[in-house]
Amino acid sequence: MIINATGRFVSRLARYVRQSIRLLWSAWFNEPQLRQSAEQYTNTRIDEWLALEKITPELAEQMRERIQSPTVTEYLKGFMVQLGLTIFELPFLNNVIIIALALILDELMVLCYFFLVPLLRTIYTLTRIWKKRGQGIPYTTALIIGALPKIGTVAYPLQMSSSHPNLSRFLIRSHISGWVATIPFFGGRDSRLERISIFFADRVLSIIYAIAHPIEGAISSTCARITGK
Repeated sequence: MIINATGRFVSRLARYVRQSIRLLWSAWFNEPQLRQSAEQYTNTRIDEWLALEKITPELAEQMRERIQSPTVTEYLKGFMVQLGLTIFELPFLNNVIIIALALILDELMVLCYFFLVPLLRTIYTLTRIWKKRGQGIPYTTALIIGALPKIGTVAYPLQMSSSHPNLSRFLIRSHISGWVATIPFFGGRDSRLERISIFFADRVLSIIYAIAHPIEGAISSTCARITGK
């Protein structure tokens, strides 16, 4: 049983690495492919939750319609890139090897590794801001949350929380559900661990949103005064 569980975990890990590499490649060299991956990812998750009766057919159809919006498409592509970047945030690598190296070498600078992915997320978002300038697509929340370790992965779903709350909430919850499903022994679909994880994530993300959204509004107002728009 333990061997089978370990084998499944290794198989999922290998698939995850391949998908991450493909997403990161598409982000820089094949944007149409990135859009296709984003739409496929979202529709697949919607189908899964619909089959499990976690969402209603009406909500599923509403979210599918939202995917066609140019702004939502941009955010979904950003979310895919953030998921790809988590390849550098493997828990056993971060929490064991990096901390162990810092202690063994007595070099706290090693811990700067934890800020590698937030830096890459920030660079990506700044690149999109420059590329999409003048198109009226907000990125402030994605930029702020993306600069935070670990939780920055959901920066783009949080960005769409004010304009598309149902899709935003669904993406965050389904992402957490998918992550918990990969945990050997304790995880799995509709497991107790999944329900607890989603419960606490909802509370934490509500606090994050309550903090980030006023900041976004203040920045937008400041930019509007500066530009005179």
